[in-house]
Amino acid sequence: MDIWKLKIAFCGAHGVGKTTLIDSLDIEPNKRIKEIARELLKEFWDLQSMATISKLRFQSKCFKKQKEAEERLRDTWFVSDRSIHDIYVYTHMVDVEWEFAIEFKEYILKAMHYEIKQNNYDIVFYIPIEFELENDGVRNMDLQFQKDIDSMIHNSLIINKIPFITLKGTIEERVAQVKQVVNMCKL
Repeated sequence: MDIWKLKIAFCGAHGVGKTTLIDSLDIEPNKRIKEIARELLKEFWDLQSMATISKLRFQSKCFKKQKEAEERLRDTWFVSDRSIHDIYVYTHMVDVEWEFAIEFKEYILKAMHYEIKQNNYDIVFYIPIEFELENDGVRNMDLQFQKDIDSMIHNSLIINKIPFITLKGTIEERVAQVKQVVNMCKL
């Protein structure tokens, strides 16, 4: 189905169903930006036990790869599993204590914030927490952390005046909502 033709980003905390939803849509593989963090975790292995500077390096690489993927498809369209907003918030959540790490984090966040202000997406879909967090062996299972991420992503969209559409319901209901919005945007 070739209804897309828009730059679409799905954002929300880990475990809210972004990937499952995108898997349910009929997206050309070369137009889909997979979740960069999940791809990079293969290289970084265990994010939870990493040192602070490694976590910042990880988030910096996520940002770089996300930006490269979006840039590669700049003149066409894409559907992205996560957005710069997500990476920005996860970077904010990295605790830093020593000066070099603080400066590095601030530098990364400024670059991300610049990209957020560019709002390179035609549609941003925000998916709040509705389901129980499933342990997939990769994601952080701390429910408070998930809630904090969810709240920060939602607030970042509002504070940065990024128009977004909240998706709720079953996967089937979310798919129908996405298709309805995309079709309305094409009129």
